[in-house]
Amino acid sequence: MALFLVTPYTDFKWAIQNGISRKTLWQGRILSLFLMTLVVWFIAQLVGLMNTPFDLVSAWHSLLSYFSLSLTMMAIGNGFALLNRRWKWIVGIGLPMACLVLLMMLAYSLVGLIPALSASGVFKSIIISNVTGWVILVIYLIIVYALARFFNNKIQLRRD
Repeated sequence: MALFLVTPYTDFKWAIQNGISRKTLWQGRILSLFLMTLVVWFIAQLVGLMNTPFDLVSAWHSLLSYFSLSLTMMAIGNGFALLNRRWKWIVGIGLPMACLVLLMMLAYSLVGLIPALSASGVFKSIIISNVTGWVILVIYLIIVYALARFFNNKIQLRRD
């Protein structure tokens, strides 16, 4: 995951200098994301067999979590590749702080809303449904993939 967070700009610079197109670079990076995620997941499953027996459902969930985390790191890394050093510090510190503040504000505002929502039977059935988590995961993966691809296509050579 650290590879996709740290190396997008250096990979891009190397690819452009050697005549590799953005499309080929993207295909290589997404292929390496899949393969590296599978290798890490496989090693984790082998190590896990020392403690617990193989469980297909938990193995599937861990593969999805590894993949979504790797894709998220790729999107963040590609976004950081667009920035110079100063803006990396500003965005790297400021954005998580802003997200933390917004999440705290959201949590405080939902405290008063929870009794009204808990009375709603429709809301309960949506939250309890098994499909809700999968729909949220698919929407999240589509958004993160689109952001990673968009950022990858906007990377340009710069003077650092």
